[in-house]
Amino acid sequence: MRYIILCALLSLSTMAAAQDVQGIAPVDTKDALGPVTESRPIPPPPRISPLEIIRAKKNFRLTKRVIFVIDTSGSMKDYGRLVQAIQSSYLIINWGQDDFHAAVITFTDSFTRWAGVQEKCKHPKSEKCNETCDKPGWTKIPTYLMETVSYLLSLSGDGLTVPGPALKAAIEDREEETTIVFVSDGSFSGDRVVSTIEAAQKVRKARGQQPVPIMVWGAGDSAKDEESLKRIAKVGGGGLWVHGKNRSGPF
Repeated sequence: MRYIILCALLSLSTMAAAQDVQGIAPVDTKDALGPVTESRPIPPPPRISPLEIIRAKKNFRLTKRVIFVIDTSGSMKDYGRLVQAIQSSYLIINWGQDDFHAAVITFTDSFTRWAGVQEKCKHPKSEKCNETCDKPGWTKIPTYLMETVSYLLSLSGDGLTVPGPALKAAIEDREEETTIVFVSDGSFSGDRVVSTIEAAQKVRKARGQQPVPIMVWGAGDSAKDEESLKRIAKVGGGGLWVHGKNRSGPF
């Protein structure tokens, strides 16, 4: 039932984006939610399975902590790209790994990290937090899957596209065993971004941490031709995937 409800949520998001492109006010998904029935449109299963993603690239694997860095700039409003970005993120979030933790950073010409959902610490207030406590900015999946998807569906596109600071913040996160999933249409110059990634990875190395692998998801069919995404995928080591209307898969 949870899967059906989530599919319905994503379907409503697709409807809202399509109406917005035509100049009609988007559907308020908060008011539109209700019992899932056969008359409610539900999208087909993803054309890519999470297992395909995990096995996509030699020596690459998704870790139990994944930071989604999602482009919410103005260009993402066009052609349903933001909806495709949300669907790509959902596909990975729903990959079924136990004790999986997700973080979400959105960016335009600045960036914002979602506070996430954390459980209350179980130790006495007089004691400091330990490894069993939830970290700020991280959300446990599948425990808070619905809350995470609800946040993703609240995103909207506006502003310029400056991914460097967001990627820097994600790479320099102090958690170990972290993967970055970068989602964008690629409408930016890759030169400065690649330099930012390399500098941030050096910061991790200086702290005695391993580099963070970066998987790139291009939103929209044209993303497969964006040199900026290809360069980030190459330096990040996680490959380039494209989620478009005509095809979804690795490039």
